[in-house]
Amino acid sequence: MKKLSMCLCTLLAVTLLGGCNGDGKPKLESSDVHRPGTQGPSLAYDPQIIELGSIAHNARITRYVELRNRGRKQLVIEKVVATCKCIETNLGKKTLAPNETTMLEVTFDAAGYSGKMEQHVWLVTNDSEAPSRDLVVRARIKVQ
Repeated sequence: MKKLSMCLCTLLAVTLLGGCNGDGKPKLESSDVHRPGTQGPSLAYDPQIIELGSIAHNARITRYVELRNRGRKQLVIEKVVATCKCIETNLGKKTLAPNETTMLEVTFDAAGYSGKMEQHVWLVTNDSEAPSRDLVVRARIKVQ
């Protein structure tokens, strides 16, 4: 009886002091728990907004965006879709291993456009947390 009493006291003390979560399983520290989106593929990119500023009506401007797989599984970039024919894209690699990067080339052609403009480039991936991501391209096109 003394051993049973001692075991129960030990179990109660461990539970109260945080050694387990009350169901007999060890308590996990925050560093042991993966945030949503990081166990599978996870797309991160920089910059998220391409600000071209004030540009000439016949300008053709190229910018580069770094795409990174922050997840723990392979990321597949299935499609890159621009909302305007004024934007051309060129993707370096479609498949990224964990922590691997690639560059996305985004070229804006202002010919035939004027005034304030905001267009989007959609990145469609196998990231289960955010399968479609939006890259914004902004410009103010000067009329001559």
